[in-house]
Amino acid sequence: MKRILLILALFFIPKLNCAQEVIWNTSNYQKGIYKTYAEFITNKPSLDYDAFEIQDKKASCGLTSFKTLDVKRFKIKNKEAKKIEGIVGFSDGTHVYINPATLNGFNSKTNFYTVEFYQQFAFIEFIKTTTIRNGS
Repeated sequence: MKRILLILALFFIPKLNCAQEVIWNTSNYQKGIYKTYAEFITNKPSLDYDAFEIQDKKASCGLTSFKTLDVKRFKIKNKEAKKIEGIVGFSDGTHVYINPATLNGFNSKTNFYTVEFYQQFAFIEFIKTTTIRNGS
């Protein structure tokens, strides 16, 4: 009897751990909005995706804007954005988008970039703008 229980325990314990998948091990992303990094990693968004309007935009850099990236932005008023208090990222069910500059706050001009997963690594190509003056 003890052997049967031991065999069953050894079989079912790994299965319980597999149910707690992190986002890079899953092929189906939960549709929704991640307010925290923990929600993002565990693929458990806390806000409803359909409650927000999300726009396709282009982010560019350089004087001639020769480099552009596709980004997503929330169509939201700044007062509403302050009530939400920040968003790390979101998923539309097929792709995941993240804001690499989460510490800078959240408003209608916050860019969200596509995340590509390679095993446990996430790849994000994004543009960061600065407001420094050239010269001394």
